Amino acid sequence: MGGMSPLPSTDAVATIEAALSLLTMNTSRTTAGMTLACSLFFALISAIPMPAATKEIPPSVSGRVVYIDDGDTLVILSQDRKQIRIRLTDADAPETPKDNQGKPGQPFSRASANNLARLAKGKNAAAHCYEYDAFDRPVCRVIVDGRDLSMEQIKAGLAWANAANRRYVRDPQAYEHEKAARGKGIGLWSGNRPIEPWLWRRTCWKDKQCSGAGS
Repeated sequence: MGGMSPLPSTDAVATIEAALSLLTMNTSRTTAGMTLACSLFFALISAIPMPAATKEIPPSVSGRVVYIDDGDTLVILSQDRKQIRIRLTDADAPETPKDNQGKPGQPFSRASANNLARLAKGKNAAAHCYEYDAFDRPVCRVIVDGRDLSMEQIKAGLAWANAANRRYVRDPQAYEHEKAARGKGIGLWSGNRPIEPWLWRRTCWKDKQCSGAGS
């Protein structure tokens, strides 16, 4: 179901009321006055900034996983033969290298992508989606063979619970799985303190301070 159209702001409503009053003023009841009032009314209405419509929640998707982009992004070939790039909810995996952009990858980024491929590539998947991200990808919980891919990546120590923003973690068990993986010293928790991807994107990719780059 599509979202409802947003309502005008309080200031916009006040402006509309002021414009309407022009049409009812005694001095505007002559033909010339009414014509002027109407012109002013429509000019005011057209100048009112309206809030942007909220983008619809993306639909749920089912199909076969045909490509793994990195440890938290995959492509599903849907039943109507569309390729849909999906960002996993809850998890944030180490960043893979973006060589054509001069952006180094993080340690365990390849291992994370390989593990997601092992779990999902070539298999049927069901994705329940929540929103679109900044790159226009549906953000979804993807289930393959009865397993939540986001949680599996975090359990394996190959992704963080996505604490860049609390609303990105929809299942609080993500934090428990991260704590358990950290305690076992597995995956990215097996070495020195890893840098969270949301910090890597800023310190390395933006500020060019790339201590510990790898793959």
